[in-house]
Amino acid sequence: MADESWPAKGKSKRLAENLGVDDRDEASKSRASGLIRASDCSPPPPSPPKRRSDRETSVRPNERFNIYKAILRHPNHFFQFAIRLPSATVVDLYAIDKEFHYRFNNYSTSIVSDYAYYPAPHAAFIFSWIIFPELCISDPLLKSMDGRSLLARDIPSLRWTKMVIYRDRVTRGILTCLGLEGHRFHRGTHVTLMKFWLLMEMQITAMREAFLRDDKVWTDMDIVFFHLFLVKLDMRLPDPILGNGMCELSHMLLTQKSLSLLYKVVAMVQALQDINEIYECEQPEEPESME
Repeated sequence: MADESWPAKGKSKRLAENLGVDDRDEASKSRASGLIRASDCSPPPPSPPKRRSDRETSVRPNERFNIYKAILRHPNHFFQFAIRLPSATVVDLYAIDKEFHYRFNNYSTSIVSDYAYYPAPHAAFIFSWIIFPELCISDPLLKSMDGRSLLARDIPSLRWTKMVIYRDRVTRGILTCLGLEGHRFHRGTHVTLMKFWLLMEMQITAMREAFLRDDKVWTDMDIVFFHLFLVKLDMRLPDPILGNGMCELSHMLLTQKSLSLLYKVVAMVQALQDINEIYECEQPEEPESME
């Protein structure tokens, strides 16, 4: 079988190693000319922008840093800032500041609840806003109640927070006044006294009985603390020096609708007011200066 040989190369074809330096220069020149022709077809570069006048290129000065606005716009600091403000300040900011008004409405339920839980956690839990519908308002964002789109849900108001803080201070004031006169109590008596205040407001006897029978609400220790409170209150009222009357006075004070009257009697608030009024009436008027 005859050996098959590769076809011979044409005479016009040359190998790369046979190319001379001049041939390579010509090839590079042809490539460069092709690139130049391609660049001629490309779009022209954009013209430089026109120079603006000094009035147009003037930079707007940066706004001054406002710590109040920075706190309002912070996702975490706003809540801590709002719950530490006095109630009168919250009402004023809600009325005059649009941004505070908007953010307060967006988080009204959580802010109002935290506003009461921060200074008086036990009172906010015992005097829950669900028990006091007259102290609630309609949701400013008009969120529906129980899926009913035509009825806005109820949320706690600032009036409820004032009531909670007031009752917490009154109960603490009663125990403080008795403690300063030698009648000390356990720290749990404060919570027991607030539970009794809630019991005083119930108008139906069946509700009161159900409230007292619930072991989760009125524990055995609560009953013990309240009995100790009754004993020491009866010791305080008929006291020959600091007393205000006799033992039966405690029964009358504890059958009222609130403990505010008991606080006034124990702290002698009304007596001090009467003494101040008498003192002011007895003071002679100062003569007008002769000029």
